[in-house]
Amino acid sequence: MPTERAASASRTWVIAPGWNLVAFDFQPEPPITAVQACELINRSVSNSLVEIVRYKSSGWDSHPCALTTNDFPIEVGVGYFV
Repeated sequence: MPTERAASASRTWVIAPGWNLVAFDFQPEPPITAVQACELINRSVSNSLVEIVRYKSSGWDSHPCALTTNDFPIEVGVGYFV
């Protein structure tokens, strides 16, 4: 059962404890990166998001929210585990 909510400028997401698979059906304006997504979500629901992971080029690509390394753009239609 979903227990927490995180908001963006135009959407509200329900984030359940554990891994969630999400895909964006819109392009945020201005476009955002994984670092920015972590900051936005964690401001809405304190420290709820730990990592954003995508599958890219035959392997997993991860951005840990506590770091600023390995930033990547959030793309429309791409699945992300959060």
